[in-house]
Amino acid sequence: MPHSSLLTESLCLDFPPEEFQRRVAKAQGLMREHDMAALFVSHLHNIFYFTGYRSWLRDSQHRPFAAVLPAQGDPILILPSLEIGNANLKSWVKDVRLWQATDDYVALYCDALRGVGASEATVGIEMGDDLWLGMPIYQWTRFQQRLPKCRFVSSTDVMWQLRSVKSPAEVEHIRSAARIASHSVSAAWDALRPGVTELQISAAIGQSMLEQGAEVPAFLIVKSGWGAYNAGNKFATPRVIRAGDIVTLDIGCQYRGYASDMIRSACLGQPDPEHRRLQEVALALNRTCLAEVRAGAPIKAIDQARQRFLQEHGFPVPPYAGVGHNLGISVHEMPRIGPEGEGALQTGNVITVEPSIKAGPWGGISVEDIVLVTDTGYELLTTAPRELYVKE
Repeated sequence: MPHSSLLTESLCLDFPPEEFQRRVAKAQGLMREHDMAALFVSHLHNIFYFTGYRSWLRDSQHRPFAAVLPAQGDPILILPSLEIGNANLKSWVKDVRLWQATDDYVALYCDALRGVGASEATVGIEMGDDLWLGMPIYQWTRFQQRLPKCRFVSSTDVMWQLRSVKSPAEVEHIRSAARIASHSVSAAWDALRPGVTELQISAAIGQSMLEQGAEVPAFLIVKSGWGAYNAGNKFATPRVIRAGDIVTLDIGCQYRGYASDMIRSACLGQPDPEHRRLQEVALALNRTCLAEVRAGAPIKAIDQARQRFLQEHGFPVPPYAGVGHNLGISVHEMPRIGPEGEGALQTGNVITVEPSIKAGPWGGISVEDIVLVTDTGYELLTTAPRELYVKE
């Protein structure tokens, strides 16, 4: 279904069509190298990556989406019928096929693969790390039964080879998401006072993010007090923050489909001297790991720097904690930056650096930043002050 030129030129597209076309062309080159006739894409983040389409309907459990990328030619987008208006606004793809009832979409998937000559060939699907099929198991079984001569293989390596290195346009969206999250830290500290609750701090952060142009907070982790220091991913609660409490934020937002992720901490009143010391150690650990970041650096070398630092400073080295992760459309992307990391960093990777120290009742203490990997080192994208903030 063709777009009008008015819609194509509107602000609804998150990138110009040429950006998506370059991604598809790169994918098609890799598909030919792997002798794939097509990619069947059903993970929502991958659908967005290639087609531009995204929707709040992502949270629905019974309305699957998919795209078919042939080794030659343009993609096909397959959606529930109620999404055609959104597809016209958000996607550059012209061939949009719609289904009405749940049984219809498997037939459309099969027809699309037959139409590009892939029904008796090798087709890549999402069946690896950090990716998954966007349909129920029984429909996947039906899909396979209808294409008995199709050989499905993992497209995971192809997907992450493409998505792990960001284009300049992607970097700008992540830069904006990081800036918004960084400024929202200031909103949190402005709201910090005796009697305020974790939920009120969370609300201040979320409001700041939305006012700055974020589409939605990606996550708003606010933890305070002794019982929560070890609760890594808790939701904010009605707990009242008291003098002497450490308040830790692990927050991020989504800007035009791309995420941010950062950790900062504050104390209401003067902190315990030991916690102040530990916070300084955590920042030194962060800087030690950052010093290893540059294009060509082995991923394992960054984590080895973390392990050496912890050993030299008398802290336990957890069996797995790692340093961070790649970041983009998903908050957590491959490669993981940890002891099992393979290969080397590349120019254009955007990663988090968030090594943690484990310090008894204080739990895990970390400073997390987003950095763009460059030829000579890195560019820090998160800009909020990294030291422990003290609110008198």
